[in-house]
Amino acid sequence: MKKFRQLLPKLTITLSIILLFTYCYLLFSKSLPIVENEIKTTVSPSIEENIFIKNTAIPIGNGSWLYDASYLEQDLGDGKYWQPEEGKYHPITSLIPGLFTGKLFTYNVGAGKRKKINQLYSYSTTPETTCKIPVPFNASVDELLHCSADDRVQWDKGEIFITRSAEQAMASTIAYLETLSPLKKEMNTDFVMIPVVDARLDQRLFGYNTYLDSFNHFNQQQADYLAEKTAALFCSSNNVPSVQFDIEPFDAKYPGQVLFYERLSYYFSGQGDPLVNAKNEQVYCKNTSYPHGRSWSVFTFPDRVSPQFSETMNRYGNGYVIIAGYDMENPKGAPAGIHNDVAIYKKLFKETVQETLVRAQKQEFYYKIAIPAAASVHEFTTILGQDPNGIMQDGTLSGNFKRTFEEQTIDYTKAAIEVINEAYVIVDGKKLFLLDDPKFIGTDLWGWASHIRWPLDRKSGQTEFKPSYPPLDVLQYLQASLPVSRYYFGQTETTENKAVPAFKAQLTISKSKAGINTFANYTNPVYTVKYLGVSQIDTIKFYDGDKLIGEDSHLPYIFIADSLASAPKNLIAKAYLNDRLIAQSSTKPVEE
Repeated sequence: MKKFRQLLPKLTITLSIILLFTYCYLLFSKSLPIVENEIKTTVSPSIEENIFIKNTAIPIGNGSWLYDASYLEQDLGDGKYWQPEEGKYHPITSLIPGLFTGKLFTYNVGAGKRKKINQLYSYSTTPETTCKIPVPFNASVDELLHCSADDRVQWDKGEIFITRSAEQAMASTIAYLETLSPLKKEMNTDFVMIPVVDARLDQRLFGYNTYLDSFNHFNQQQADYLAEKTAALFCSSNNVPSVQFDIEPFDAKYPGQVLFYERLSYYFSGQGDPLVNAKNEQVYCKNTSYPHGRSWSVFTFPDRVSPQFSETMNRYGNGYVIIAGYDMENPKGAPAGIHNDVAIYKKLFKETVQETLVRAQKQEFYYKIAIPAAASVHEFTTILGQDPNGIMQDGTLSGNFKRTFEEQTIDYTKAAIEVINEAYVIVDGKKLFLLDDPKFIGTDLWGWASHIRWPLDRKSGQTEFKPSYPPLDVLQYLQASLPVSRYYFGQTETTENKAVPAFKAQLTISKSKAGINTFANYTNPVYTVKYLGVSQIDTIKFYDGDKLIGEDSHLPYIFIADSLASAPKNLIAKAYLNDRLIAQSSTKPVEE
């Protein structure tokens, strides 16, 4: 006890010093200036987490579009499958949720720091209406033909609606989450799912009379109704931080579009909480997981971003634009199939980027830049087929059904990245490079699709553009060269990547129930292979025991038996890269 009394003065002094130091530290830290554009993240020593601008719902990073629809590609005896050389097409499609999971995993494993794809734009749904506009449309008409101007009861009966249920709309999102979430350590990155609402406003040109033609002319009540239903759908999920709207053509001069996005911004910010979804449940866009609500984006060209629309995006601080850096309008005209060579593309893209930079400084909006990593309807390597309106494909309107161009996809990708790396605008007498612009929040890639076909004519055929997803050389280039914001992620960018944990490649085969779930009206067994591994692959071969019975070098990797009687008894799949065996299936096909 005596010894303790002797030590007490020393303990008191030590404790006082610690408390004084703590007080001074807190006082000093509170005096530091607040950086409005500071990034918020939960970075761990081993994983690059997705990032949001501080005090907003706006994400920063690299994204890519993912369209999981698949088409029947093999003749089952009726001759109605897609024959691009003859322009014939039979609309037999299926959805394979998570179709590109393996490709994304492989890319992210090998991608350098901050060059990973951490925002996945998965196709979700589309809005439609039975509200038809009068033909010709009279600007003085206040009420759309066959659609009550302010009758929510009528709209609930199907006049204004979203085409897919919540379960259908989230099918692809859930598939990517379930497969990739356990693999964050292997990829050394986190990621977020951003569902895509995709639609066209000009489908009457292709015979779709009941679609979304009237959207441009919605009044306040109609726009509010669709915005509320859309927000309630996506805010029902706690896996949706942002929603991307590819309702084309975007044009802020149409009142219906502006009204819709104004109300959508309001609901996504949480101002209208709680909302009621299709299941009559109360949902909140703003909650503990999303304290700033959800964000939204539109896909467009810079000349369409008016000052009024910038104000709409900034009103609740949750809107941003994705600037189209592909499908550049060819000087010869706009129709799909008119080819841009690399020189023309680079010139058009440079003009687009420059205008974006100038407008972003004046109008104060956040933006991403989308670049080509696969074919689009103006930048492509190969084109097949002929659209029913007679728009031919080779730039000279010669009418050839097939043509392959010298330009490869990687040529367009490299040209785009060169422009992004060099682009700048003069601000206060100094160069502000795009990569240093606080308003630039990431690069997006077009894209990943089973096939790229336009227009979607179900009678006469359609045009197909190749490649439909990034080739191997493009992916390898992007893994080291994808542009990254220096403002948010530092002046020195590195391609350094951590060692990949040991991972055994997985090759699994799924068998549909007599083809019903995959291609309606067909009874042939359909086998689909999914690959997940560190190495790239280029071919899947199907064996019945030791006998080679088929192969596929394009996703989805599918084998369709001629009939139930000819279904393989001992099906094995093997994955190859340049004829080198990468993986082999080890279990029997899983019944879907």
